[in-house]
Amino acid sequence: MTTVEAREDVKTFLYIPTATTAFDTEVDDFVQNSVDALWPHLKEELTPDTSLTLASGDNEFPLPAGMAEVYQVEIYDSDLEGYTPIDGTLWRLHKGVVYLQETYDSAVVLRLFGFGRYDLTDVPVEFELVVSNWAASNMYQMFAGDKRKYNIYSQVSGRSGVSNMLELSNFHYDRGNEIFRDRLDLRAV
Repeated sequence: MTTVEAREDVKTFLYIPTATTAFDTEVDDFVQNSVDALWPHLKEELTPDTSLTLASGDNEFPLPAGMAEVYQVEIYDSDLEGYTPIDGTLWRLHKGVVYLQETYDSAVVLRLFGFGRYDLTDVPVEFELVVSNWAASNMYQMFAGDKRKYNIYSQVSGRSGVSNMLELSNFHYDRGNEIFRDRLDLRAV
């Protein structure tokens, strides 16, 4: 899903003509907030990262860029010519830093398996409607709380008689949550 596609989806929910640019910044911000809200329930599994070399005597390192959570740490074993998992009780993740209980006498190469947050362009297709509904919900909340923006919205959408912005916000929020739960359940099967 591109930014333009997401914007058009949300504008469709709001009955705002796609050629109207009055609320594009707000829509884009709410779309990004909605993508961010997918975490930690929806995670992007990342390709294992093998770029980390831990210096002799070190026992901590920050997560690589883009990785938000790690579920397995492995150390390269030159005798086996491969990676060996480090027991999960011998390392911990805290605020983006992995701490090992042991230090090593020489530099070691580590491989990390983990998850990252989705970007808008990477959101799985089955969750795009969730993002659009949540963003529309936030837009309706904004209109309910800002008379000036509501008046502009009424003019561009032709929906001047709509006074139930909070009901529409709740509808789209609940619909997004319903779709989200259903799609997560399907992924768990």
